[in-house]
Amino acid sequence: MTEPQPKSHLIIGLIGQAGSGKDSAALLLLQHWKLAGHVAFVTSFADPIRAMCREFLLHAGVQHPDRYLFDRELKETLIPEIGVSYRHLAQTLGTEWGQQCIGRDAWIRALDYRMKTHCNHGGTHFVVPDVRFTFEADWLCSQGGVIWRIERPGVVPVRAHVSESESTHISSHRVILNDGTLTDLAQTVGFELTRLKHERGLA
Repeated sequence: MTEPQPKSHLIIGLIGQAGSGKDSAALLLLQHWKLAGHVAFVTSFADPIRAMCREFLLHAGVQHPDRYLFDRELKETLIPEIGVSYRHLAQTLGTEWGQQCIGRDAWIRALDYRMKTHCNHGGTHFVVPDVRFTFEADWLCSQGGVIWRIERPGVVPVRAHVSESESTHISSHRVILNDGTLTDLAQTVGFELTRLKHERGLA
Protein backbone atom coordinates (compact mmCIF):
# COMPACT_ATOMS: atom_id res chain seq x y z
CA MET A 1 0.00 0.00 0.00
CA THR A 2 2.76 2.46 0.92
CA GLU A 3 6.52 2.69 0.82
CA PRO A 4 8.34 1.13 3.81
CA GLN A 5 9.52 3.48 6.52
CA PRO A 6 13.24 4.47 6.51
CA LYS A 7 15.64 2.09 8.25
CA SER A 8 16.17 4.61 11.03
CA HIS A 9 12.49 4.34 11.96
CA LEU A 10 11.15 1.65 14.26
CA ILE A 11 7.63 0.24 14.25
CA ILE A 12 6.62 -2.40 16.79
CA GLY A 13 3.18 -3.97 16.62
CA LEU A 14 1.87 -5.76 19.70
CA ILE A 15 -0.47 -8.74 19.74
CA GLY A 16 -2.01 -10.60 22.68
CA GLN A 17 -5.22 -11.19 24.56
CA ALA A 18 -7.00 -8.34 26.35
CA GLY A 19 -5.35 -7.99 29.74
CA SER A 20 -2.01 -9.44 28.67
CA GLY A 21 -0.19 -6.13 29.13
CA LYS A 22 -0.03 -4.69 25.61
CA ASP A 23 -0.83 -1.15 26.72
CA SER A 24 1.74 -1.35 29.53
CA ALA A 25 4.39 -2.61 27.11
CA ALA A 26 3.51 0.18 24.67
CA LEU A 27 3.98 2.85 27.33
CA LEU A 28 7.29 1.30 28.37
CA LEU A 29 8.51 1.38 24.77
CA LEU A 30 7.43 5.00 24.50
CA GLN A 31 9.38 5.86 27.65
CA HIS A 32 12.52 4.10 26.38
CA TRP A 33 12.39 5.91 23.06
CA LYS A 34 11.69 9.35 24.49
CA LEU A 35 14.51 9.01 27.02
CA ALA A 36 16.80 8.19 24.09
CA GLY A 37 15.70 11.40 22.36
CA HIS A 38 13.45 9.89 19.70
CA VAL A 39 10.15 11.42 18.62
CA ALA A 40 7.86 8.49 19.39
CA PHE A 41 4.14 7.79 19.34
CA VAL A 42 1.65 5.17 20.45
CA THR A 43 -0.93 4.93 17.70
CA SER A 44 -3.61 2.28 17.31
CA PHE A 45 -5.77 0.80 14.60
CA ALA A 46 -8.65 1.39 17.01
CA ASP A 47 -8.08 5.12 17.57
CA PRO A 48 -10.80 6.17 15.10
CA ILE A 49 -13.09 3.39 16.34
CA ARG A 50 -12.75 4.69 19.87
CA ALA A 51 -13.44 8.25 18.74
CA MET A 52 -16.53 7.17 16.81
CA CYS A 53 -17.85 5.16 19.75
CA ARG A 54 -17.34 8.10 22.07
CA GLU A 55 -19.37 10.40 19.84
CA PHE A 56 -22.14 7.80 19.56
CA LEU A 57 -22.29 7.34 23.33
CA LEU A 58 -22.46 11.09 23.86
CA HIS A 59 -25.33 11.40 21.38
CA ALA A 60 -27.07 8.46 23.06
CA GLY A 61 -27.09 10.37 26.34
CA VAL A 62 -24.30 8.45 28.09
CA GLN A 63 -22.75 10.58 30.80
CA HIS A 64 -18.94 10.46 31.02
CA PRO A 65 -18.48 7.92 28.19
CA ASP A 66 -14.70 7.83 28.62
CA ARG A 67 -15.10 5.58 31.66
CA TYR A 68 -16.46 2.84 29.39
CA LEU A 69 -13.71 3.41 26.83
CA PHE A 70 -10.74 3.31 29.17
CA ASP A 71 -11.72 1.55 32.42
CA ARG A 72 -10.93 -2.13 31.87
CA GLU A 73 -13.54 -3.17 34.42
CA LEU A 74 -16.27 -1.29 32.55
CA LYS A 75 -15.43 -2.29 28.98
CA GLU A 76 -17.47 -5.49 29.39
CA THR A 77 -20.31 -3.80 31.30
CA LEU A 78 -23.67 -3.36 29.59
CA ILE A 79 -24.27 0.36 28.96
CA PRO A 80 -27.92 1.01 29.90
CA GLU A 81 -28.51 3.68 27.27
CA ILE A 82 -27.57 1.40 24.34
CA GLY A 83 -28.04 -2.11 25.76
CA VAL A 84 -24.59 -3.49 24.90
CA SER A 85 -21.06 -3.17 26.27
CA TYR A 86 -18.37 -0.90 24.89
CA ARG A 87 -16.40 -4.00 23.85
CA HIS A 88 -19.34 -5.22 21.75
CA LEU A 89 -19.79 -1.77 20.24
CA ALA A 90 -16.11 -1.39 19.33
CA GLN A 91 -15.65 -4.92 17.98
CA THR A 92 -18.69 -4.81 15.72
CA LEU A 93 -17.92 -1.28 14.54
CA GLY A 94 -14.38 -2.30 13.71
CA THR A 95 -15.13 -5.61 12.00
CA GLU A 96 -18.77 -6.06 10.98
CA TRP A 97 -19.06 -2.43 9.88
CA GLY A 98 -15.55 -1.16 9.12
CA GLN A 99 -13.97 -4.19 7.49
CA GLN A 100 -17.06 -5.70 5.91
CA CYS A 101 -18.97 -2.59 4.81
CA ILE A 102 -16.16 -0.12 4.12
CA GLY A 103 -13.19 -2.31 3.30
CA ARG A 104 -10.82 -4.70 5.00
CA ASP A 105 -8.08 -2.07 4.94
CA ALA A 106 -10.24 0.76 6.33
CA TRP A 107 -8.39 1.02 9.64
CA ILE A 108 -5.01 0.40 7.97
CA ARG A 109 -5.56 3.42 5.73
CA ALA A 110 -6.50 5.53 8.73
CA LEU A 111 -3.42 4.40 10.66
CA ASP A 112 -1.18 4.96 7.64
CA TYR A 113 -2.43 8.54 7.39
CA ARG A 114 -1.77 9.25 11.07
CA MET A 115 1.72 7.72 10.93
CA LYS A 116 2.59 9.83 7.88
CA THR A 117 1.34 12.91 9.69
CA HIS A 118 3.53 12.08 12.70
CA CYS A 119 6.51 11.49 10.38
CA ASN A 120 5.98 14.90 8.83
CA HIS A 121 6.37 16.33 12.32
CA GLY A 122 9.58 14.42 13.03
CA GLY A 123 8.18 11.12 14.29
CA THR A 124 10.53 8.15 13.87
CA HIS A 125 9.41 5.49 16.35
CA PHE A 126 5.95 3.96 16.63
CA VAL A 127 4.26 1.29 18.70
CA VAL A 128 0.90 -0.11 17.59
CA PRO A 129 -0.54 -1.94 20.62
CA ASP A 130 -3.65 -3.49 19.06
CA VAL A 131 -2.71 -5.73 16.12
CA ARG A 132 -5.60 -8.20 15.86
CA PHE A 133 -5.58 -9.53 12.31
CA THR A 134 -2.97 -11.23 10.13
CA PHE A 135 -3.39 -8.69 7.35
CA GLU A 136 -2.73 -5.88 9.84
CA ALA A 137 0.49 -7.59 10.96
CA ASP A 138 1.49 -8.17 7.33
CA TRP A 139 1.00 -4.48 6.55
CA LEU A 140 3.10 -3.37 9.53
CA CYS A 141 5.86 -5.76 8.45
CA SER A 142 5.68 -4.35 4.91
CA GLN A 143 6.42 -0.96 6.48
CA GLY A 144 9.55 -2.37 8.11
CA GLY A 145 7.85 -3.15 11.42
CA VAL A 146 8.16 -6.14 13.72
CA ILE A 147 5.53 -7.99 15.73
CA TRP A 148 5.87 -8.76 19.43
CA ARG A 149 3.46 -11.10 21.18
CA ILE A 150 2.67 -10.27 24.82
CA GLU A 151 1.65 -13.31 26.86
CA ARG A 152 0.38 -13.35 30.43
CA PRO A 153 -0.49 -16.67 32.11
CA GLY A 154 -4.17 -17.10 32.92
CA VAL A 155 -5.44 -14.47 30.49
CA VAL A 156 -8.27 -15.71 28.27
CA PRO A 157 -10.40 -14.03 25.57
CA VAL A 158 -12.87 -11.60 27.12
CA ARG A 159 -15.52 -12.03 24.42
CA ALA A 160 -15.99 -14.51 21.59
CA HIS A 161 -15.21 -12.50 18.46
CA VAL A 162 -12.90 -12.88 15.49
CA SER A 163 -10.95 -9.80 16.57
CA GLU A 164 -9.94 -11.71 19.72
CA SER A 165 -9.40 -15.15 18.23
CA GLU A 166 -7.46 -14.43 15.03
CA SER A 167 -4.52 -12.86 16.84
CA THR A 168 -3.58 -16.27 18.22
CA HIS A 169 -2.60 -17.31 14.67
CA ILE A 170 -0.36 -14.33 13.90
CA SER A 171 3.36 -15.06 13.64
CA SER A 172 5.55 -12.91 15.88
CA HIS A 173 9.22 -11.94 15.91
CA ARG A 174 9.39 -11.96 19.71
CA VAL A 175 7.35 -13.37 22.58
CA ILE A 176 7.32 -11.23 25.72
CA LEU A 177 6.30 -13.24 28.78
CA ASN A 178 4.54 -10.88 31.19
CA ASP A 179 4.39 -13.10 34.28
CA GLY A 180 5.78 -10.77 36.91
CA THR A 181 5.65 -7.17 38.05
CA LEU A 182 5.62 -4.03 35.94
CA THR A 183 9.32 -3.67 36.77
CA ASP A 184 9.94 -7.15 35.39
CA LEU A 185 8.07 -6.26 32.21
CA ALA A 186 10.10 -3.06 31.87
CA GLN A 187 13.33 -5.04 32.08
CA THR A 188 12.16 -7.55 29.49
CA VAL A 189 10.98 -4.84 27.12
CA GLY A 190 14.27 -2.99 27.51
CA PHE A 191 16.27 -6.14 26.81
CA GLU A 192 14.28 -7.01 23.70
CA LEU A 193 14.44 -3.44 22.46
CA THR A 194 18.23 -3.47 22.80
CA ARG A 195 18.34 -6.72 20.80
CA LEU A 196 16.19 -5.20 18.08
CA LYS A 197 18.35 -2.08 17.87
CA HIS A 198 21.48 -4.21 17.46
CA GLU A 199 19.77 -6.29 14.76
CA ARG A 200 18.82 -3.11 12.89
CA GLY A 201 22.18 -1.47 13.41
CA LEU A 202 20.58 1.45 15.23
CA ALA A 203 22.13 3.59 17.94
